[in-house]
Amino acid sequence: MDLVITQEEKERLKEIFRDVPSGAKVLIFTQSINCPTCPSMEKLVDALEEASGGKVKFERYNFVQDKEIAEKYGVKMAPAMVFTDESGTNYGIIFYGLPIGYEFITLIEMFKMIPTKAHNLSKKTMDFLNSLTQDLEIKVFVTPSCPYCPQAAILSYKLAMASPKVKSCVIEAMEFEDMAISYNVVGVPKIVINDMIEIEGAMPEPYFIEHVKRQLQKIITPR
Repeated sequence: MDLVITQEEKERLKEIFRDVPSGAKVLIFTQSINCPTCPSMEKLVDALEEASGGKVKFERYNFVQDKEIAEKYGVKMAPAMVFTDESGTNYGIIFYGLPIGYEFITLIEMFKMIPTKAHNLSKKTMDFLNSLTQDLEIKVFVTPSCPYCPQAAILSYKLAMASPKVKSCVIEAMEFEDMAISYNVVGVPKIVINDMIEIEGAMPEPYFIEHVKRQLQKIITPR
């Protein structure tokens, strides 16, 4: 895939960044072999870096050569974006793949959310997060053409932002086809929690939390 960003699109990016506060930092992981979309990721980051005017900091790493940094942030494949604040706080928020199409919405929302920490989750959701006795790893499989995927992706990121017990990665299913197949992804968004709980489709926050609570209860309650 060869990403082409026109001058018109670059100007549009500058307009978008007018509403983005300063304070987010994104770690970019690419590699030179076995990564068809890594060159396009580099082009996208070039355009984002120029358009942001310094509001968002971008640090670039080689997934293979910078293994220790990748391991520190839990990065397991490339291309990947890790969203942190300026100090490099690890919220466990990762995007695997090229965030284009509808997933560009997710990218911009994270640029806005990270500096302010304004996840705006409800009290019931925060009560649920504060009651967790186990870590949750949320995988959200998406595609660029899915209009419902950003809703699922952003909610999972908000949960990770709000609780140290939650980690979230969004995975572009077509780029990581083998992984999508292994998780039986036949439609998106598909959410997998701790490799045990599966949810197909996007849910509003209260329904999602209630569903997860019920499923966790089934897992931990002896029969």
